[in-house]
Amino acid sequence: MPSLVGFTLYGGLTADSIRAALRAQRRALRHYPHLKSTSLKAGKSQLEVWGHPDLDECLYAEPDGTIAALVGFPHEKVTWPEAARQLFGSQPADTLRIPWDGQVVLLRISEGGRVWTLWNDWMGSVPVYYARAGDGWILSTLEPVVVAAAGFGCKDIFPPALASLFVNGFYISDWTLFRGMQVVPSDCCAQWEDGEFLCKKLWTVKPSEERWERGWDDLVEEMNDTVRQAIGRALGIRSRWILPLSSGMDSRLIAAVGSEMGINFRAYTWGESNATDVVYGRKIAECLDIPWKHVELGREYLLKYTGPWTDLFGTAMHPHGMYQMQFYGNFSPEADDLFVSGYLGDIISGDDNTMLVTLHSADDNYQVLSDSYVHWTAEEARSLFKFPLDEALSENKRALKRILEDTPGSFFQKAQLLNLQTRQCRFIGFQTILADYQSGAVAPYLSRAYARFCLSLPRSAYNRRLMADVFRRYYARLAAIPGSYAQDPYLLTGRYLLRRRLSRRLPPILRRGPLAGTDRVPLTMDLGCVKAYGWESLWPIREKWDRLEEWIRMDQASGAFEAVMNGKQDIRLVKKLQAVQSLAYLLLKEDPVREEIV
Repeated sequence: MPSLVGFTLYGGLTADSIRAALRAQRRALRHYPHLKSTSLKAGKSQLEVWGHPDLDECLYAEPDGTIAALVGFPHEKVTWPEAARQLFGSQPADTLRIPWDGQVVLLRISEGGRVWTLWNDWMGSVPVYYARAGDGWILSTLEPVVVAAAGFGCKDIFPPALASLFVNGFYISDWTLFRGMQVVPSDCCAQWEDGEFLCKKLWTVKPSEERWERGWDDLVEEMNDTVRQAIGRALGIRSRWILPLSSGMDSRLIAAVGSEMGINFRAYTWGESNATDVVYGRKIAECLDIPWKHVELGREYLLKYTGPWTDLFGTAMHPHGMYQMQFYGNFSPEADDLFVSGYLGDIISGDDNTMLVTLHSADDNYQVLSDSYVHWTAEEARSLFKFPLDEALSENKRALKRILEDTPGSFFQKAQLLNLQTRQCRFIGFQTILADYQSGAVAPYLSRAYARFCLSLPRSAYNRRLMADVFRRYYARLAAIPGSYAQDPYLLTGRYLLRRRLSRRLPPILRRGPLAGTDRVPLTMDLGCVKAYGWESLWPIREKWDRLEEWIRMDQASGAFEAVMNGKQDIRLVKKLQAVQSLAYLLLKEDPVREEIV
């Protein structure tokens, strides 16, 4: 299916900045030679787009030279110029609302290239980075392109963002690693006119109290109807999909609804053969009579894909999704294999809400999620860096509080939206981005109707309690299958209870065959990669070791590495090292002076 995967838009740049930007763009896109690209000129502005053919179906040129581009994967077919007539009337730009669900950016370049206007989806699921470069501006969905055009380096690091990178693995607010570069906020209309930037939050999705007085049974029925409509609408644009199937609730619900629709699924689960996802992903597929295959990822994907990852994402977050690059490498883009993703399903239906409320109610909090999710805790980060980090961490605390204060709704709803529009967007969003680059992907839970429903529920429905009852009532066979979503399945059968009792009487090494899966076994592939190839799997830490020692106490990084090599099964150890990788990658680009950011 035709879709634009990304774009770069610039105007007023020097020749050197343009060359640097296009080099970075080519470096990222060389890993996806199947993508097509084209350039369009509007006055002094230049638009570069790339995606899956036919690109012309995603572009529209008006008689006056105005250009419109639809980037992403909406949940319906968009036909120009009908869409242009609906969208671009006489109404002010900041009153326009994108009419499509899914991961979407709508871009319009008008008035001889002098005015750029951008609208994005309610999650901001397609990140757009922007910066002033000399007397010009540049926007791109590729962070390294903007960095290259503006010439950002270590002297431009924004210390609070550096602190967030090491603590959370990603940035908060509209931050990037650099002072002069921002990311377009979610759910907004952003406009650049004559070198001035304006942004208005649209709040097409926001919390409400609409369903706080509704009865529980009615809510269960309505949630089922609403989520089925969201999934059905997204899947309905074609008859066959590739489904990455975990043992969680989101992909299994997509599988259940799609199977009832007659969708032709091919399901795949990656990971170690004894992992909970693999054991129960297979059982879910068998239950729904879906063809299923286990995908072994091996131990080389960190070696193979860390370079391509940084070419694509730069320092937008720490490198952590190379296993999915390995997975997508099993498919041919020419086969027209499109993916359906369970992205957002757990968080939008209230997962971890109690933890979020407790965490963000504390006065002294520097992180988005609890310690089990962070890389270096605030105290560990203070000890790690060789310069004071207190003020940078304090700005993280202040920024988190500002986001909560500026978000409508009750506190538990604010905390949920904070998670959605920070970690889920800025960190987990790589999942749909990589699938889009491979051949295209749809994310059914990126539905405004479903999001509004979930954000109108009473607090008693959170922590997935309501979704649990949806499964018990409407998908009983799947509710009886355990998975990564909880310690026990939502429906406890006698067969399961007997297996659990037997397994608890045996040592873990004997819990195989019929007893496989009675323990929750998380995916630990990254640990295996590091143990197999050592520092080579953590490029370019070793290459920039001396420079890193000027910034951080590398004995602490070495301690995390040695713990992995000695067999400690703690994925946080790898996360710590991957945060260091991000800094090493930046140091690889230049020879910075540490004192410049202090």
